[in-house]
Amino acid sequence: MDDFEYELDEQDLRIQEILKGISEDDEMKLFERWNNYLVENLEFPFEVEISEWQERGPLKEGYIINVLSIDDFYDLYGVVANVTYKRKKYNFPLCDVEVIDKKSKNYALIYDYAVWFANR
Repeated sequence: MDDFEYELDEQDLRIQEILKGISEDDEMKLFERWNNYLVENLEFPFEVEISEWQERGPLKEGYIINVLSIDDFYDLYGVVANVTYKRKKYNFPLCDVEVIDKKSKNYALIYDYAVWFANR
């Protein structure tokens, strides 16, 4: 049987660079690194669309919300942002959104994080 070789693509390399030096088993450290990296590199505020079905809460898939800042990270939800929708403030997980402006650097940052979160 042939050994399977997986070639890292650009996204894999970006994620690997962000998480360099942290064990894959240390989930809290990984979340802390993502949290700090996103705080330092995202340009606030920015618009996102909720891309995942939501079981609970007032915010639903397809809604356009504004991300104002990063709140913190939680083991169940990952990195959570402070957002607004129709003048009301909420906390919302970044793994469930997609940046509207696909040409902004925020798009790749949030997409990389969401891919990592889904595959961790």
